[in-house]
Amino acid sequence: MTLRVLLADAASRLRDAGVPDARHDAEALLCHAGGFSRESLFLNNNLPPDGQLAERYASYVGRRMRGEPLQYITGEAWFYGRRFAVGPGVLIPRPETETLAAAALSIADGGACRSALDLCTGSGALAVTLAAERPGLSVTATDISAEALAYARRNAEAHGAQARITFLEGDLFAALGSRPGAAFDLIASNPPYVRSGDLASLQREIREHEPAIALDGGAGGLAFYERIAGQAARYLNPRGALLLEIGADQGEGVRGILESRGFKGIQILHDLSEKPRVARAFL
Repeated sequence: MTLRVLLADAASRLRDAGVPDARHDAEALLCHAGGFSRESLFLNNNLPPDGQLAERYASYVGRRMRGEPLQYITGEAWFYGRRFAVGPGVLIPRPETETLAAAALSIADGGACRSALDLCTGSGALAVTLAAERPGLSVTATDISAEALAYARRNAEAHGAQARITFLEGDLFAALGSRPGAAFDLIASNPPYVRSGDLASLQREIREHEPAIALDGGAGGLAFYERIAGQAARYLNPRGALLLEIGADQGEGVRGILESRGFKGIQILHDLSEKPRVARAFL
């Protein structure tokens, strides 16, 4: 049996198990199992695999067939051109969240923006991106999950950003405690925003494996927006900006919450699929 045959068989099995993008996942898992780049895999796909590689690959394919996310098996996800370590207990960064990162970086381009707070940092994808892309920016990142923060710290170290990010464990702003001078020019968050009643209908990769605490936004999906908007003004400097990732159908609901809390200049930004993705507002 050659690597080509092994790959084709795995792709067929994944497809039969209902895995989306079965061929892509089969290739990614074989690269991970054998330490191949995609190019080297296809240059050498007529070679026979050794027994250990075949056994390791079969294990990975079996896990994927049972619904475990590809990123948890390989231990990595890509975000804004960087590799981030992920695993059980931390939300997998999504391409859609790059819209939030781009909006935050745009605000950070202004000379008046010197400090940023990332609420619900998860893997640290947003905080690390901000610190790596804007070295003059001081970043604080909070999360209620110790597991998630462990990944965030690891990712900050991997990208040489650990000295510019302060990680704090706690529930939203409560993580800041009574720290003096805890005011920021920018607050950004990708909070939980899935309606509680919709959790059971999510893809099994998400429903069965990713942490519900990072997904469940309450009965209407807006609970965290209410909490963040209700407290953000206390932690924002004058003319500070608030950026919130939102669900595609939550734009007007979040806009109303922000207006009721006195925020101005509210805009709903769209992602590359032209779906509402980020609410931007100012004090």
